[in-house]
Amino acid sequence: MIALLLSFAWDVLPRRPALQESPRLVEAGVRVERVVTEDYIARVVAMKNAAARNLLITQAYGDLSLEIADLLGSGAGINWCTMAAWASRRAGQSIRGEDLPGQQYVARAAARVPGARFLLDTMRDVSREVGEGNREVFMEVAPAFAGFARAYRAGDEALATFFASFTKGPPDRGGQDILRRAFECYLEAARAPAGKRKAELLYAANLYVALQEQTRLQGRIAAAMPGGPTTRTLVTKAMLELELGGGTAIHRLGEDLPNGPFGEHLEALEDPELVTFVLRFDADIRSTCGSRAERWDSLADRMRFIVELFRLHGSDASLFEEPISAAEWLALTGRVRPRRPFASRPLG
Repeated sequence: MIALLLSFAWDVLPRRPALQESPRLVEAGVRVERVVTEDYIARVVAMKNAAARNLLITQAYGDLSLEIADLLGSGAGINWCTMAAWASRRAGQSIRGEDLPGQQYVARAAARVPGARFLLDTMRDVSREVGEGNREVFMEVAPAFAGFARAYRAGDEALATFFASFTKGPPDRGGQDILRRAFECYLEAARAPAGKRKAELLYAANLYVALQEQTRLQGRIAAAMPGGPTTRTLVTKAMLELELGGGTAIHRLGEDLPNGPFGEHLEALEDPELVTFVLRFDADIRSTCGSRAERWDSLADRMRFIVELFRLHGSDASLFEEPISAAEWLALTGRVRPRRPFASRPLG
């Protein structure tokens, strides 16, 4: 996801309006495709314009989310792409400079006001790190989802080739063992009937992808967080948030998540592998108590929050809404977004 909880929510300042057509975003309106293939992902990753690229990444996650949900079948809850779409949307606000409405004024003052240059440089550094993290996770994880969907429909031989393509080793050493395990769980979930087993397999798969991408993001997140340990603790507590489902839920990352109920079939976890993984990050498996991140630049803190986040919203149908509405897309890019060529299915 969580693609990408890198972003800053500077709530102490009013934000400038987000819905402003920008020459930077017209490129997204021209390039957008609604069928997310490996070739399309490569073209998006190659874009130099970080703001337009983020818009396409956010849209692609939303489209992949529905495609994977359709593949997983009846009884499936959210998948990793579902949550990644909302995290990428939030990252886009930082990339476009919507967090701090006074950036243009800071830029004007930078040459004459003490400290203004430092603040401007910090904002630019944050925007750059968020944009690069957004791109890097998409470059690794999105092709895996697109390839899985294509292989699943092609049959067992294509699936065998797909699973053989992952790089061996742990994520902190450039490997993809945990990502491969995630798709093994997605495959088993797709073949399982609706019920507890399917829900737990899907939850486990989502967490394995999350660990892969959060490990990859560690350097970017550390670089984006300002100051030392004390400052980073304060920033996490007071300034970081994630909005889901078009405002359905807004969670501060430095506060405990609401205490349930958890997603359907996830109240009492049974699968031993899943329980072991959850307990690796979450000491209180029965509730969301202690789910907050003390410091967002800590991988363990982020994973503790994410473990609870996916469990809490595991069957939240509102997360399958478009992460960028048709009106927002038109306002940002100046173009009408193409329709999906495939039918969306409701959760359940």
